[in-house]
Amino acid sequence: MPSSAIKTAAGREAALIFLPADGIWSEGSLPALAERLKSGKRAVFTLGTRVTMEKFIRVFAEKFFDAAT
Repeated sequence: MPSSAIKTAAGREAALIFLPADGIWSEGSLPALAERLKSGKRAVFTLGTRVTMEKFIRVFAEKFFDAAT
């Protein structure tokens, strides 16, 4: 059975965005999504990347962490 949020959105022809709790979105992702919806797209599908926390943090920090900032 659909949740009340799904029913409400369907009744108003509103968009729903299902975001995973541990997702990381790059700058500009949500405005790009909004533009696609405004252009008439009815669905936007994304893939989630599965990572292990230990390896991800290490690689992310090596690539993006700057101790000077």
